[in-house]
Amino acid sequence: MSFLSLFIHYVWILNALIEATLLWLVARRRLYQQFPFFVLYLTWVFSKTVVLLAMDFMPSFTGDQYFYAYMIARTGVAALGFGVLYELFTKTLCNYPALRNLGSNLLRLSCVILLLLATALAWLVPAAGTGQRMAELYLLERTVSILQIGLLLFLFVFSRYLGVSWRSRAFGIALGFGILASVTLATTAIRSQVEPVVRSGVSDIIDLINEGALLSCNLIWLGYMLGFKSTPLPPPRLPDDDLGPWNQELRRLL
Repeated sequence: MSFLSLFIHYVWILNALIEATLLWLVARRRLYQQFPFFVLYLTWVFSKTVVLLAMDFMPSFTGDQYFYAYMIARTGVAALGFGVLYELFTKTLCNYPALRNLGSNLLRLSCVILLLLATALAWLVPAAGTGQRMAELYLLERTVSILQIGLLLFLFVFSRYLGVSWRSRAFGIALGFGILASVTLATTAIRSQVEPVVRSGVSDIIDLINEGALLSCNLIWLGYMLGFKSTPLPPPRLPDDDLGPWNQELRRLL
């Protein structure tokens, strides 16, 4: 095992330890009542890390078994990630029921549009390489990252008008997702085009970047869980563009 590969495994183990600490914090502070999808996401990510680490160290598992376990893990991460984004969106609009319903419809519409754009990009820029299964995996991860980044941008733009503080845990969760999705999009786009079937130094560098992005994401979440409290969001003070009348008019019309 090369030094770079060994260092990647150390970062991998460090991520598992931080994820275990995050789960302990959210359980102790009962954050599963406020962010159930996020807690479920953390549980799945921690389980994925432990299982894949065990399979990587145990020679009894084959490459095909590891690949299918990785595919299942990534599919669960993507599905739960969308659930977390929807949860954050509804949290920011909790004081405005009519706007929340309208925003949820817009969010679903945005998801459909982004899915079509991501599918078009996948068709126009197909993954290269002779490993068909790995090419399909990179294509899936690239498409999921495009969807997540688009929805996060939609969430950040909407949240700006609601006066969501950067100190809120909802903002910290979204920030971590934004960093992780951006790095994943970049690395999968590079990997799908230049990485050969056989692992090389390029593979190790990309894996290190991905693990480093996950480590940064976990540290951001840990800092927000330790440093800030989840307090109810006050109504934003926008004298010229108050959302209260908009909410009342939408309730009347809908």
